[in-house]
Amino acid sequence: MAPRLRTAHTADLEPAELRAEETTLKKFGFVPQSFDLKKNTIDLLTERFAAQRDASPLHAQVHDDWVIVTRYSRPRPERFDRDITVFRRVDDAWRRTDEHHRNVLFEADRAIAILREEGVDASVRPAFGEETLPEGLVVLAGVRR
Repeated sequence: MAPRLRTAHTADLEPAELRAEETTLKKFGFVPQSFDLKKNTIDLLTERFAAQRDASPLHAQVHDDWVIVTRYSRPRPERFDRDITVFRRVDDAWRRTDEHHRNVLFEADRAIAILREEGVDASVRPAFGEETLPEGLVVLAGVRR
């Protein structure tokens, strides 16, 4: 993948965060042991997706056995970040998990052009299957030639 995409995603990750993500992917068998996360990962969201969301308010959903709280931020014009806290009821207690998602805003047409330059037959799809994605969120699918 061209460095012009790669750098934006990994530049903000602390080395310990990057190692933790890579280790988790390897432990679950999602990637081979030789996989280098820094060289191979990018999150892309379109500007249209980010524009649909107000970066200031809190979003929360409360259910009988789980709660999710999402906080949005725009630390830079090309970034859209989400801090997600989930509480799940486990027997008589609650279990908490926290995630931080750093997403690079990038237009799908430009991403497709770069993928094609890199030898990937790529296309934009409206969804993974029959589901409806939020406005501005698209699926990039491709196969290396």
